[in-house]
Amino acid sequence: MQTNVKRYEIGGVRIKLEADFGIGEERNFELFEAEFDGFDTVQTLKKTDRLPVPKGEPTISEPTRDIYVEGGRAAIIHRSVLPNRRIFAVTELDTAASTVKTLTDADSAWEYENTRVIFRTFEIPHILLMHGGLLLHASMIEYGGQAILFTAPSGVGKSTQAEIWRRTQGADVINGDRALIRFIGGRAHAHGVPYCGSSGICKNVSLPLRAIVSLEQAEENRAVPMSAGKAAAALIGGATAHSWLKSDMERLTDAALRTIKSVPMIKLYCTADERAAKALLNAMQ
Repeated sequence: MQTNVKRYEIGGVRIKLEADFGIGEERNFELFEAEFDGFDTVQTLKKTDRLPVPKGEPTISEPTRDIYVEGGRAAIIHRSVLPNRRIFAVTELDTAASTVKTLTDADSAWEYENTRVIFRTFEIPHILLMHGGLLLHASMIEYGGQAILFTAPSGVGKSTQAEIWRRTQGADVINGDRALIRFIGGRAHAHGVPYCGSSGICKNVSLPLRAIVSLEQAEENRAVPMSAGKAAAALIGGATAHSWLKSDMERLTDAALRTIKSVPMIKLYCTADERAAKALLNAMQ
């Protein structure tokens, strides 16, 4: 049986995706394709005549998936978004072995290939966490050869602040919605990732991380350093991780604490104009 392979490198983490059926290409993932022999993690996808659905009640039940957790192992039961809620795949995580395996019923393999549903089961945030990476809900810009991240809940103005810096400070917007924080050579770096939300801005760029900025809308602009506790809470609250998997949350906490020890975190009370950029520039000097 033919094995199809895709190789991606995200923030220095080499991920091999291996399937015994055709793999479609998801938007932006082609920017992160790379050639390498060794790899850090492999996620395998295989067809089966019988999906291994656990018995009993799930630990967590959601509209499109049920989750069963036992120790360092988890099974994610993926259901169709259609009204029949048909189970089309099961993803198995084993944190002790650092492996990810997805099984799909034979009748659904065409769905993976033709509609790219394969990427719904691609465990990128989990894999990055296994290798010390924190995937943050943030807009990422390049300024002076370094990265600045703007993080906040949806609708607060991450993309707005990034655009202000592009327009008034000559910054380059690397990603409008997500950024990976991962250490390289003992120094915190920000990395572009394949996910960019509705912004459509996605570049495969890695830069030393200058500052992380937590945003809050205000009538006047004010930038102040964050306490360690508030900084850690902002990072953990804005990160993508399996909250129901103990090992993921432990790795996330470790990554957040390491980051705040190495990178300034600034609280920016801001308006939606260039005065906010000036306030932040003054705070970073």
